[in-house]
Amino acid sequence: MDLTKYRNKLIGSEDERAVSPVIGVILMVAITVILAAVIAAFVLDIGDDLGQNDAPNAVWSSSEENDLDWGDGDDVVIQFTHDSGDTVDLGNLELAGDTPDHGDVSFADAELEVDGDSDDDVRVSAGDTVDVVIDVSTGSGSDTTETIFDEGDEVTLVWNDGSSSSTMNTHDVINEIEVTYQGS
Repeated sequence: MDLTKYRNKLIGSEDERAVSPVIGVILMVAITVILAAVIAAFVLDIGDDLGQNDAPNAVWSSSEENDLDWGDGDDVVIQFTHDSGDTVDLGNLELAGDTPDHGDVSFADAELEVDGDSDDDVRVSAGDTVDVVIDVSTGSGSDTTETIFDEGDEVTLVWNDGSSSSTMNTHDVINEIEVTYQGS
């Protein structure tokens, strides 16, 4: 009785037996590499905060408005227009750059408004304009005109959520910008 025939059926021939160990080794190497990558990601905190607190991706343009008086004691001096991209909360926008050094005006005196609304929860989307508004009512008795931005000054619109920030647009002042302070 020749058992080699049965042995070849149960165990496989010499040509067939090498396939299974090669596949086993390849699978073990692949599992080891994947496991090492997962452990490294946890140890090195790769992926922590992934996709969170990302600055909005938006395109902005800017323009100057010299003596654009709203008639309510405020002057709009610079306008930033949201041309396209992600919607932004007005409360996350702030000004930076050259601080006006004329008179008592500073960025703290400037307010950002969309259609006259300065609430932090206003959503600024494509097509909206953010006005940089300066309160020009002094109550000093007489009207005075002062330069608040010189030619070459930079005014930067910055997105800031408290943990990260990003520049949305920088406006280079082309012409000196003046406002007329209204006396009482």
